[in-house]
Amino acid sequence: MQRAFLLDTLVALGLVAAAGLAVAPLIAEAQTKAAKRAWKNVALEDWQPASAPNVLDLAAPAMMGFPETLEGRPAATVELSRSEADDSLLLVVSKSGLADDSVGAEQYRLEVVLAEGQWQVRRVAKRWQCRRGITKGQWTTSLCP
Repeated sequence: MQRAFLLDTLVALGLVAAAGLAVAPLIAEAQTKAAKRAWKNVALEDWQPASAPNVLDLAAPAMMGFPETLEGRPAATVELSRSEADDSLLLVVSKSGLADDSVGAEQYRLEVVLAEGQWQVRRVAKRWQCRRGITKGQWTTSLCP
């Protein structure tokens, strides 16, 4: 844990560039872990449906209005996995080929639990992958330029 924190700090400060190629794999690992932690929360009251008998029904709001056109290469995936922390499921809805000149892709991350025969959303978060700017190609919680 301390190693990861140190690497994250060094990467953020730009201090690892002078260390050479020996730390390149460690830098890439730290950047990947930092990107996975970066999600912007979405208000639960804005997410409907908040419960459903089918877990995939809860992902439907993430797909609203997609694709906008057949232009480009619209693609979407839904990944489902069990949380390592507790008895919840994680759904990650990824959309790429968006009809947006600044946003290349968008992801939603839902944490859901089964209660009384219904899947219920416990947490929703999102992030974007920018097409340009300093965050080009990286996942970010900030609006893309």
